[in-house]
Amino acid sequence: MPKIIVITGPCGAGKTTVTELLSEKLGIPLIKGDDINQELFPGLIDIEKYPKKLAALKGELLRRTNEHYLNGNSVIVDYIMLGTIIDTFKKTFGNDVVFKLLLPSEDILIQRDKERDCWTSGEEQVISLRAQFHELKESFEPECIVDNGNENAEETARKIAGSLSVWLHDSQLDLN
Repeated sequence: MPKIIVITGPCGAGKTTVTELLSEKLGIPLIKGDDINQELFPGLIDIEKYPKKLAALKGELLRRTNEHYLNGNSVIVDYIMLGTIIDTFKKTFGNDVVFKLLLPSEDILIQRDKERDCWTSGEEQVISLRAQFHELKESFEPECIVDNGNENAEETARKIAGSLSVWLHDSQLDLN
């Protein structure tokens, strides 16, 4: 059975870097919500301020994920998932979806956001999103919450890949 691996968390958590490493390490395609956003709405950064556009992005994210799944392919999804989209993914993919929440400290998130080469979210947005994810922690299994504040992206990707190896039914994964 194909598997869906969702890496989520606030801005600056390291989702993009970690998912790129995971995709390479596991040989599983990657869908980036930010890329879909730019395809659908070029130049739009604050999509959460536009509910109809956000709904369209989420619909396209689900459609692309489901396309891989129905074709028998596992996929990694990189996106800030809050609210009903988490439930939608759980209902759609059942036991074939796993969520990993990257949740370093607020200070680490703010620092990483400021150091980005591309656009930044800003301190207020980072703090707001971290608070929202912190409130959601109880809806994630403890082993699905990753405090990656004291490790680099490679270490985080290796740790996540290792935690998924049994679930992916592939004990031959090269985690180095």
